[in-house]
Order: sequence, then structure tokens, then C-alpha cells
Amino acid sequence: MLSWSRIRKLDALTDLEASSTKTKADLDQFRKKCATLEEELNVMRKERSAARHSLQAVEEERNARLRVEAERAHLEARMAALNDAQKKGRKKGTLNCF
Repeated sequence: MLSWSRIRKLDALTDLEASSTKTKADLDQFRKKCATLEEELNVMRKERSAARHSLQAVEEERNARLRVEAERAHLEARMAALNDAQKKGRKKGTLNCF
């Protein structure tokens, strides 16, 4: 027959084993949750990075468009000045012919 102290020790050991099993199960559950959250974090970082690259591409395109428009306006002004100079030169040339 088992003594009361021995029964208490067995009960304590059984409780300890149950507690250990529950702790291990909780640990596995937290590891899975952590892995899921880390994956979600990585996806969000990639999305943010893609959005940042997309925003940079839009800004670069806008800056390039503004640069081209400024160059076009400058070229048109130069062409207008050359046309004016040629018109003035032709008038003088035609007057000199008579």
C-alpha cells in the first residue's frame, strides 16, 4: 500500500507533467503565431517598399516631364527668336535688292 506522502508526490509529479505538457503546447502555439506574424510583417514591408518605389517612379516621371517641357519651351523661344531674326534679315535683303 502507498503512503500518503508517496501519493502526494505522485500527484505533484502528475500535475507537473500536465503543466509541462501544457507549457510545451503553449510554446508551440506561440511559435506558430510568431511565425505567422513575422510573415505578415515581411509582406507589409515588401508592400511598403513597393509603394515607396512606385512613388519614387512617379516623382521621377513628373520631374522628367517638367524638364522636357522646360527644354521644349526654351527651344520654342530660340526658334521664335531665329525666325524673327530671319524675317528682319529678309526684309533688309529684299529692300536692298530694289
